[in-house]
Amino acid sequence: MSVGDSRYWDTWGPSVGSVATDGRAVPAHATLARYVSPRAVDAAQLLNVPRPVSDDQSAAADQALARALYERLALLKLSYALDPRIPRGLRRQQIRHPQWLLALKWGTCLDLAVTYAGMCMSAHIDPLLIVGEPVSLFGGEGHALVALIPGRQRGERDPLILPGCKPEYPGVQVVTDADRFARLVDNVLLPVECTGAVIRAASGPASAATTSFADATAEGAAALERRDVRWRVIDVAWLHEPDRDGVILAPPLDPPEGLLGIGSYLPGGLGHEKLGSAQQEILDELTGATGIHVIAAHPGFGKSTIARRLVANAPFGSGWFLGASDKKTLTNSLAEAELIGQNQTSVGLADADRDGYAEAARGRLREADHPWTVILDNADDKPDEALARIPPTDARLGQLVVLTTTDLAWANASGHRVHPLGPAADSEVDAELGNSDIAPLVAGRWLLVSAFKHLADALGVKPSQLSVDASIARTGENGPLAIWQTARDQVLTEGQVRAARCAAYLPPDVVSVAAVQECAPGEGTAERLVATGLLDVAAGEHFGRMHRLIGKAIRDDPDGSDLATRDHVAATLTGSAEAGDNLAEFGDRALILEILALLEHRCRSAQTPDRGLGISLHALGSVLELRGATREAADTFDTARAHLTGTTDRPLLADCLLGMARRHFRDSSPTQEQIDEAFAWADEGEKLMQLAGLGASAGRFLAMKGLLRRKRGTLRGRPKDQQVRDLRAGLDMVETADRMRAADPTTRPEERARSRFNLAGPRINLAQRDPDNSAEHLSKAEEIYREVLRQREAFYPGLDHPHVAACVSGLAMVSYYRAVLLPSDAHERQRLLREATQYERDAAAQRERLAGSRDDGDVGKSLRLTAKIAIARWLFTVASDKRAERHEALLSEAERELLTAGLLPSGDEAKLPAEAA
Repeated sequence: MSVGDSRYWDTWGPSVGSVATDGRAVPAHATLARYVSPRAVDAAQLLNVPRPVSDDQSAAADQALARALYERLALLKLSYALDPRIPRGLRRQQIRHPQWLLALKWGTCLDLAVTYAGMCMSAHIDPLLIVGEPVSLFGGEGHALVALIPGRQRGERDPLILPGCKPEYPGVQVVTDADRFARLVDNVLLPVECTGAVIRAASGPASAATTSFADATAEGAAALERRDVRWRVIDVAWLHEPDRDGVILAPPLDPPEGLLGIGSYLPGGLGHEKLGSAQQEILDELTGATGIHVIAAHPGFGKSTIARRLVANAPFGSGWFLGASDKKTLTNSLAEAELIGQNQTSVGLADADRDGYAEAARGRLREADHPWTVILDNADDKPDEALARIPPTDARLGQLVVLTTTDLAWANASGHRVHPLGPAADSEVDAELGNSDIAPLVAGRWLLVSAFKHLADALGVKPSQLSVDASIARTGENGPLAIWQTARDQVLTEGQVRAARCAAYLPPDVVSVAAVQECAPGEGTAERLVATGLLDVAAGEHFGRMHRLIGKAIRDDPDGSDLATRDHVAATLTGSAEAGDNLAEFGDRALILEILALLEHRCRSAQTPDRGLGISLHALGSVLELRGATREAADTFDTARAHLTGTTDRPLLADCLLGMARRHFRDSSPTQEQIDEAFAWADEGEKLMQLAGLGASAGRFLAMKGLLRRKRGTLRGRPKDQQVRDLRAGLDMVETADRMRAADPTTRPEERARSRFNLAGPRINLAQRDPDNSAEHLSKAEEIYREVLRQREAFYPGLDHPHVAACVSGLAMVSYYRAVLLPSDAHERQRLLREATQYERDAAAQRERLAGSRDDGDVGKSLRLTAKIAIARWLFTVASDKRAERHEALLSEAERELLTAGLLPSGDEAKLPAEAA
């Protein structure tokens, strides 16, 4: 059995077999004994508990020591996290060495179980490792825990024969009679749930760990009563005996700190597609390749299947599968990859923060000093733009970018290695489907070969016996339609047909299984769609895939084009919490607009308010807004509010008004009339929230009002006293909203940081217009910029990032305006300007590294502010202290000239990247 790369333990999964030193096969569950390593536990210094002073091997002594070991584990304050390095759906994971567990401060149930079992063995207590896997495809989650036999004597080394179990392999038993096994737990075994109680200890005071062992044993017993998993019991101590089928123990390793940068991101899992010979040939060519490669082919030939295999087999599990159908989809995919690596989710994350995490992901790729694989999937629109979003690869480090596209013109492109993928050979299609009239419908697309085989299995016939609608012409473009209509008419129930129609509007690469089930509850819908080849879901996965060809065939089906069906699909998608989360997390703008088009007829024909329509439109507007489509969202909200009436709809109406206000706020040059209109909408929304009894949640409205008031305060051509009045009022509102957010436990840290950041800008504005209080305003602005800088450096540790650069640039402005606005001697002014120069150089350097050139907008802002500071330094150098008024006049004149020439920012401050409330 190979231990593999010295920096890692081998990956493990229920289907990953191994070979013993004598050549015999060792089943996967027996090999788990390798990872229960007393040596690894000792290397991590986890055994700081009192060892027994005697050889007392009583049950009470063992239980007391097991409790002390558990408390030691609980005091580590670990959190639960799935393995970020292994693609979801691959059904294996990178088991963490105890030292790696300590370095990361998180782990899976299996990580915690093998570590605790190793601690017990090191303290001479024999553990059993109990591992469960889902009984069926959608049967639930797997789990792992430890069971002890207190008082088991050291000489008792025969493999245990447990009631309610049958032997599967020496040292491994399968639970076959759950009730008999449960009685054994009550009388003999002491099960220890290592996961839940440790999490509670991590979130509470350290003393909580001293009472958690009882909870851990109770939860362990409860876990073993689950019927949705198949339990296996591994006698670790027996398998550790010398010459037990050559089961080699994993070595004690140091945590591989140099390889923690890039984890794995493969939404929707691997799937089940068999590779054709043309696909396999390209996969072989790209395995181990470096640089930039392009797979170009018509839809359905298997580009994405090859790409998924490349990510699944990426060295050290460092691979990302990113959607690249448009710029926003790629940004959202990058953000998802970054957040998955941090054990977080993007559900409910604002658009500005998605952009922030996308930049962090790009920085992580740029700075990684190890191999990684990045897929840019479905880059059909503007492949060049997709490639420009990914940092250059380093061939010496084994880094690989693969772009998949239907743009066949790329076959003639230079600068990249292009791999044209053609149709499957007729002989391969015939070998899979038999000699039938289906072959013309396949047209060489391996996707349809797989789908027709699934469909035949569902009907209980051979593929050659499949009968499709005679009215469908046997041409390639009708293949997906034939699959759908055959499944619709011959396999699926009415409810499952409706669910399939809804699934066709969900994000194709990450269709939520829960959302599909919710569309037709109680009908086994997801399993049936998988069985018929319409949906591809790997075992135990939460997300699946519906190929775009299949989804389009379902959406274009004339049989489902009637208004009643369209309305039902739209209402189901917008009324389902699972579907809403799925669309909010992964849906792109084009997909949301297609769902919106389903409601077009109702929108045009409604003569009176239609509350159901209003609720659906509000839901779609919310998703559009979350995905950054501010204008489309505002138009949708405007239509929705005409249909929302009554007191129960007040929160929805308020949301619509806020979305409409945000459109004007984000306009680059709004008029005063537009600002006032947006302010009125936000104010009306706040009042509706108050009437609905949700005043505590009205902070978003107050923040928007404050930002709009600030925007009005910076409009040129208005009297200074009016500007100051608006700026002060806006600052008061934003500060009040910030306090409300701080008091709300549901506020995400990223939103909290943006809220704080928004307090600094008005202070900079007021410092210029309120001379009596300039020093106070600038001090407050500096305090805010430093606070947010610390927070953002924690969000994006060790990375260049535009949100971090914005805070550094803010500190430059504070120093600059202190030099220009506050009375001080020449030395102090020069010191402040030197400080401002250094801050802005740091910000510009970070922005240049991010942009790769000086043509980026943020880089240009930094350079203009640097020039402005340099002019001030020169003017203060040539002017004597006695001519302070004169040199300030010169400075103002220079600023006006630079502004007229377009060399300075157009506002009263060097504009930072826009960050909305």
